[in-house]
Amino acid sequence: MHIIPAIDLIGGKCVRQAKRTLHTKKEYHDVQSKCQRFQVREFLDLHLVDLDGAKAKKIENASGLEGICSQTSLT
Repeated sequence: MHIIPAIDLIGGKCVRQAKRTLHTKKEYHDVQSKCQRFQVREFLDLHLVDLDGAKAKKIENASGLEGICSQTSLT
């Protein structure tokens, strides 16, 4: 089985939605440290969701996404 962890981004922060709504969310550690933890645990892939971008219908968290790509080997 191939497990792919996921990170949702709102305002450049890693969040988890409660009941799948944007109004009830829990913020977690900064995105970079979360991604580095996935990498240390030997995950190879990462599913990133730009929730701001999904709502605006354009990329909103580009700098955060680029930072993840440049600072980890996750694909």
